[in-house]
Amino acid sequence: MENRFWKLRFGRICEIKATTYLKNHGYRILKKNHESFAGEIDIIAKKRGWLVFVEVKALVHSDSFSPQDHFNHQKRKKLLFLGKHFLLKYRKEQNARFDLIAVVKKGDDYFIEHHENVIEDA
Repeated sequence: MENRFWKLRFGRICEIKATTYLKNHGYRILKKNHESFAGEIDIIAKKRGWLVFVEVKALVHSDSFSPQDHFNHQKRKKLLFLGKHFLLKYRKEQNARFDLIAVVKKGDDYFIEHHENVIEDA
């Protein structure tokens, strides 16, 4: 039970770090943890006319594994589906892209890598 609580808390902390990063880089946050019948989009933001669907992946530092390794084909496919569903439901025509923010905790520090447009067929 304690491990599950720690994972949830760690995930939320990393989403806050990702949100702060985006705000500091000129993004306007529209929604966090947007839930639909098919799943959740971590962050929906806007910058320069683009609607950006952001997946946040977080890990405690490991030399052999990175947060990006968790963003596999299946997760990309799901994020693409969720983003398209959001556009159909809430927006008419909109430039949209899908980004990945990887948050790595190393000691007491958090490191962020922002990967833009990680799904090419959007």
